[in-house]
Amino acid sequence: MTKKNSMLIPAAVRWQQATPVSASFDDFYFSTDNGLDESRYVFLHANRLPERFQEGPHTQPFIIAETGFGTGLNFLASWSAWRKLSAPKRPLHFFSIEKYPLCQSDLEQALANWPELAECIELLLADYPPLVKGLHNLDFEQGKVRLSLVFGDITELALHQFKADAWYLDGFSPRKNPEMWTANLFETMAQRSQPGTSFSTFTAASDIRKQLQQAGFDIKKRIGFGIKREMLYGTYLPTSEQVSERHHLQSLWSQPAPDLTDATNIMQIKSKTGSYDVAIIGAGLAGLATAYELAQQGLKVCLIDANAAPVQGASGQSQLAMYAKLPSEANKLFHFIIHALCDSFRYYTKLQAQFPDNDELE
Repeated sequence: MTKKNSMLIPAAVRWQQATPVSASFDDFYFSTDNGLDESRYVFLHANRLPERFQEGPHTQPFIIAETGFGTGLNFLASWSAWRKLSAPKRPLHFFSIEKYPLCQSDLEQALANWPELAECIELLLADYPPLVKGLHNLDFEQGKVRLSLVFGDITELALHQFKADAWYLDGFSPRKNPEMWTANLFETMAQRSQPGTSFSTFTAASDIRKQLQQAGFDIKKRIGFGIKREMLYGTYLPTSEQVSERHHLQSLWSQPAPDLTDATNIMQIKSKTGSYDVAIIGAGLAGLATAYELAQQGLKVCLIDANAAPVQGASGQSQLAMYAKLPSEANKLFHFIIHALCDSFRYYTKLQAQFPDNDELE
């Protein structure tokens, strides 16, 4: 195995005026009538969004799982709808998988169709990861919106633990991309759903309807968007036998992290609660980073340090350098380092933009 196996070949795209078309599947990425209206009609409205973003415990993220990230239009439409809601509202966690990701330039050209989403598009493009296989977590809105973007085959969906509140069954037509629309996908959907989880899809193919029903989804039809006669939507309503047969995994995603832009806030957590899930000794960069990530999972963290403020030891040096030393082969360590490097680059770039003067970080 060589290093270049970790990098994906960008999706082959041709253009029909301003609309991207997959050269591999000979299918449009979104409707030629109006892709944004299609996303809102097929996915948001059919899943009763955005009103559901304000239902349920407001510390628990609303999780949308999508098959086929494509141009990211469904994510952007959902994020934009979330943004327009006033508080209180649940954090938004959008989990999407894409086997053939677009390169940065094609993504930018496709999204130029939607000037009303310009602010969200700019933020997505700034964080869009290199085409490296695996999971990329992109955080927006001070951690209240997270895009978990997996570059890989649809079968890898089963490797990730979550419980979806809604499913967007997107991707290219089942007739043109049958490898995605399989019984394994629908079984994975059932395992990653809970009673009441909704779904919607642009297709009304009878085979898709039957497989969803077999997996435990109650199916309904409505008029499709544009020239499409019908579409499917519904709810996960498993039988008691189906519930007992499946492992209902606990989500690893919980409430977003508290505002830790001022690192000294972490030192004060100890005085605000009587019990903790985790105690971390040492408030250097490693301790702060660990506390931050654990807090993102909703854990109560106690950070202990001999000094009155963080980063007073070796981490308090005025200048640091970050570099990656990659193994000669694309083994597990290589993949870990690549993803850590990508995530670190995004994180520190945002941090530097937020605190351009070093004095503000002291």
